[in-house]
Amino acid sequence: MLEYNSLSMILAAAFIISGWLIWKRGKTTLIHKYNIHGVKDIKGYGTEMGKSLFALGIIILISSIMSFIPMIPDAFRIGISILGILIVAIFVFRIQKKYSGRYI
Repeated sequence: MLEYNSLSMILAAAFIISGWLIWKRGKTTLIHKYNIHGVKDIKGYGTEMGKSLFALGIIILISSIMSFIPMIPDAFRIGISILGILIVAIFVFRIQKKYSGRYI
């Protein structure tokens, strides 16, 4: 379990840091070039995509922290994680469609 927590916290940190850099610092070069191709409003796209990646990192971090609390069943923690990831994925698809006209 400790290996899972370590790995998920590293993954959460990567998403939080990259999301923050894209959102607050405007580092849209961290997003794959293909995804930016055809986007007219790079700043708006970067802001929304950065917020989504930041939120994904927070969801993963919360899931990791919840695993340390013995009163929380694993099924509940995993369910919350899956729900959060699905919501972020929907937002990412909507952002892609809004700014580039395609879903991927």
